[in-house]
Amino acid sequence: MKSIISTLLVFSAFSADAYFYSGNDLREPMQQYLKAEANDKDTDYSKAFEYAGYVIGVYDSTTPFLCTPSKVSRNQILAMIAKHLNSNPEDWHLPARTIVQSSLFKSFPCPSED
Repeated sequence: MKSIISTLLVFSAFSADAYFYSGNDLREPMQQYLKAEANDKDTDYSKAFEYAGYVIGVYDSTTPFLCTPSKVSRNQILAMIAKHLNSNPEDWHLPARTIVQSSLFKSFPCPSED
């Protein structure tokens, strides 16, 4: 399993110009999502939904390689990714899917096959 995860992360990080959405692009939608969660009346809901849709889409496509607890909610996933994105500005230049997947693999590692 570790080799599959490593391969996915390497492929995702080094596929030259094979992405349209970077961490920088994900920041504004993420900020709008956080405003929506705080019931801010100035929220741009289209951006908030853009963030939620993107993150959940990456999550859904990555689920076969994760060991996510059964009780994890959609909102927990979205909050976790927002926290990771805010805490790692050095990664903002990376493809957004790499940032999301990296956070997911760190948060939901599968038991070692050793």
